Amino acid sequence: MRPVDFIGRVLKVENKESISKVEGTIFQYEDKIKKTSGWQGNFLKWTNEEGLLAAQRAGERLLLVCNDGRQGEIVLQPDVADWGTGMRFRGVGSLSPATVPPAWRLLDRTRAEDGNPDPT
Repeated sequence: MRPVDFIGRVLKVENKESISKVEGTIFQYEDKIKKTSGWQGNFLKWTNEEGLLAAQRAGERLLLVCNDGRQGEIVLQPDVADWGTGMRFRGVGSLSPATVPPAWRLLDRTRAEDGNPDPT
């Protein structure tokens, strides 16, 4: 899976209560040294920082639900810096596949740097 931009929500797993609207990027990773792989990403925008941080501090199980149908449980990894807070996350288990193409913009990266279509 190539990196995918998304718009979605973060919900509590237990009761599906919405915590925050979010926008960001999801990507697959493979750590050959630790011999681990999975999916992770970061939020570029969010509407309720305090709610996200409170849920993370309370140990709540969180679910990322994207507008294209992808869903997966996440663990927040906030990164506090002098300019503010960066919101990274790590996927727990698998990420479900997209079920509908997102309408808000073309998310597929269709051209490589040399102008040729990316291999699929």
